[in-house]
Parts: sequence; structure tokens; C-alpha cells
Amino acid sequence: MLSSLEVVDNAVLGSEGDIYSTVKEIDPDTIVLGHDQHHEEEEVREMAESATEHPVEVKRASGLEGYSSSKIRS
Repeated sequence: MLSSLEVVDNAVLGSEGDIYSTVKEIDPDTIVLGHDQHHEEEEVREMAESATEHPVEVKRASGLEGYSSSKIRS
């Protein structure tokens, strides 16, 4: 669903236990956390920059009331 958006180059699901390996493999410029992901943005940014050795922008998608990917899929 996300990868169909024009502004999204690539959307991947990270591994539940180790997001570091996913970030290192993908080498992103930007990471967008879902509204239900409980990682701190600053911690993710520091980890991502350590993994990629370049600046990484980390943002959080806002959870808009009434909008849910689960509802859209059904």
C-alpha cells in the first residue's frame, strides 16, 4: 500500500527483533515510524546513522483517527 504512493521510493517491513540489520541492509535516507511503533525517534536516528554512516531523517506518521491500513485492506 505504501509503495504505491508517489513520494515513497521503497517500503519494507523490518524484522521484529532487530531493526538495525534492516536499516543497514536498506541504507535509507529517511525512516518513517508508524504511529503505533514505540521507538523513540532520536534513538532510531542515532542507530540508523551508526548503521549507515550518513545522516538519516526520522519522522513519525501521525495516527489520524478513523484511518487504519487494516480497515483499508478489508
